[in-house]
Amino acid sequence: MSQIKVKLGEYDFNVQGESGDRLFGLQWWKMHENYDSKTFENDIAILRLNNPVQESTSIKPICLPDAGKTFENTRADAVGKYLYKQKDN
Repeated sequence: MSQIKVKLGEYDFNVQGESGDRLFGLQWWKMHENYDSKTFENDIAILRLNNPVQESTSIKPICLPDAGKTFENTRADAVGKYLYKQKDN
């Protein structure tokens, strides 16, 4: 787990320091119990970062819906999901 890092506030991985991003380690994480690595269904986890996060111009909280609220047949926008792998040289 110490090898996993979480970067918050990043806008462009090709431009260093343009957004005031911050890098965190993980204290613990819990994957969805029905995650399928072949189809990526239930690709979600709960992360506890190793330090508190301070809100900034590039780091903002997201709002979660009330428990039990459904969004069937509702248009939605994806927010903040990004997979970045560094290539080995």
